[in-house]
Amino acid sequence: MYPQAKNGGNKNVVKGRQTRKRIPFSGETESGRDDVVVFDFARALAEKVGLGPTQIRAAVRIWVNLTPESKRRLAGTDLARKHTELLALAEQSAPKQTRILDLILGDDRPENVTQALEWIASGGSLPDMHERRFFAFSRSFGALAEAAFDSLLSAHEQRIIASLTRRGRI
Repeated sequence: MYPQAKNGGNKNVVKGRQTRKRIPFSGETESGRDDVVVFDFARALAEKVGLGPTQIRAAVRIWVNLTPESKRRLAGTDLARKHTELLALAEQSAPKQTRILDLILGDDRPENVTQALEWIASGGSLPDMHERRFFAFSRSFGALAEAAFDSLLSAHEQRIIASLTRRGRI
């Protein structure tokens, strides 16, 4: 129906791909932006090692954002083999990385970065399964549009009235 949207249908895009100047891997680009260099580096490395460019960029982000102390402490641990955990840790500030690793690698309860962040936010305790469900539901409930909120209340009207009656609200 729309042949111009088909792969190769937009000749300007094809022409742009053919005439685009390759950016060297080392040094800075003409615009002074290193992120373009990292993007091309990720694409070239991905072709060589069989990983996707997104995976390469994530690995670079982990390597750049983890502190040297965090890298040293993670060496040889199970956490060091978990890409998503490393990425979550790399997104934190240096002091927070230290605190998270103290919790996970110590004798405290958190087993992963998410739990360690919950532990820090709550002041030293982990919410149980019911508390997590409650908080997740509460966030979703609060984000509902008015029409959806009204529909939810209508669907559970009898139960809501019974609860309000038990608590002496009506």
